[in-house]
Amino acid sequence: MTNAAYVHPKTGNLMSPVCRMIWPALFAPTKMRDQTEDQAKHQITILIPKDADITVLKTAAADSATEKFGAKKTSGVRTPFRKTEEKDKLAEFAEDYPYYITARSKDKPGVVGPSGKAVEDPEQVYSGRHCRVSMQAFAYDTAGNKGVSFGLQNVQLLDHDDPLNVGGGRVSAESEFDAVEGVSGDDTKSSDDIFG
Repeated sequence: MTNAAYVHPKTGNLMSPVCRMIWPALFAPTKMRDQTEDQAKHQITILIPKDADITVLKTAAADSATEKFGAKKTSGVRTPFRKTEEKDKLAEFAEDYPYYITARSKDKPGVVGPSGKAVEDPEQVYSGRHCRVSMQAFAYDTAGNKGVSFGLQNVQLLDHDDPLNVGGGRVSAESEFDAVEGVSGDDTKSSDDIFG
């Protein structure tokens, strides 16, 4: 079975290939620097594997640009398909994931697990987990900036994988510290026992 994007036959939403998520803000919205709280959005960035077929996504993006700007005015329109090698925090993943896409929404997306049942635990959502995302392409023209982007609809969480430290997040303490021999201390001792 090929890892390809497709149009959902019932909803008409664009369905991504299986990708790896980074910087997910699915349960609570986040805002970019210099934005106000009411500009905060739910978002997800997906790393697209080199063997994935994203023809359907590219076609939808091109169609959105043509519809908004006309067939002859699409030059200079910003693409939603960004090269991973050109983003400092992602360049190390470029060989396996040459492109990435970010999808955003003011509304909270639905999040389901592999079984299709709703997931409410934020611990299940982390940079590095495999997923599939449903979205819609749209063109924008804001303050002279023209481009195409994707509106986030829903996310299906798939296989677990090693978390990816791509900046903007804290790494686990276990990944930074090794066990130290010959040091007295009890990991299970509570702070109430220190002065006892």
